[in-house]
Amino acid sequence: MERLSYLLITTTCHETSPVLPLLSMHPSSSSESLLDQDPINPALLDPKLSAHDQTIQHQPVLCPLPPTPPSSCPSEPALSTTAEPMAQPADHSAAAEPPQAGAAYTVREQPLGSARHIRIVGVGAGASGLNLIRTLRLNLSDYEVTIYEKNADVGGTWLENRYPGCRCDVPSHSYQFSWRQKKDWANFFAGAEEIGDYLCRVCDEEGMRDSIKTLHQVTSAQWNEKDGQWELAIKNLETGEQFSDYATFLVDGTGILK
Repeated sequence: MERLSYLLITTTCHETSPVLPLLSMHPSSSSESLLDQDPINPALLDPKLSAHDQTIQHQPVLCPLPPTPPSSCPSEPALSTTAEPMAQPADHSAAAEPPQAGAAYTVREQPLGSARHIRIVGVGAGASGLNLIRTLRLNLSDYEVTIYEKNADVGGTWLENRYPGCRCDVPSHSYQFSWRQKKDWANFFAGAEEIGDYLCRVCDEEGMRDSIKTLHQVTSAQWNEKDGQWELAIKNLETGEQFSDYATFLVDGTGILK
């Protein structure tokens, strides 16, 4: 006859209710649960005992639990069931104050990446200045551009250098705009006058003269960190008048051969 096994579960300081012992009637290797088994299994009956004794032997005997010792854990405060009022958020109904004049940094009320109008000033109406005008036309929309040229016409170095035998040391078919090719060069190495005429013709046919101010010289350029722009001093070489201008971007196309 197998004995009844008991599992004694002790309570901890955080348990407030006793736990009844777990009773195992008799072990079983089958998947059938204890609730599905008969209280008395005839296969386990001892033929030497009377039916009354066998019935009593298979009935579980519950032992009383020992008294729970007083808890040594500190008493936890009782949870309050009274709803406490939530903290009210700060009042944001008032409009934000505008930035003070002369503040070091202000946030622009525009989405990131928003296009803004810019002013571009180029110095020199040689090959670089003409190419700048075309590049801006192809890539920008909200802008304005002005090219200041100190000479009376466009052409840059090929307008200033006209000494006998002055010519380009680069083959003519390579020394030209890829977007405006000339196929009837008079010489493999074109002379200064022919290259100057080529640049003037490109400027006229592309309608670039409206963006070019000849006989105007940039005499000074200083960066204004506060406003984020270039402060320019311009001199009209024809009248002698001097005036100020500004630029978001300043492009130097003066070159070195002049």
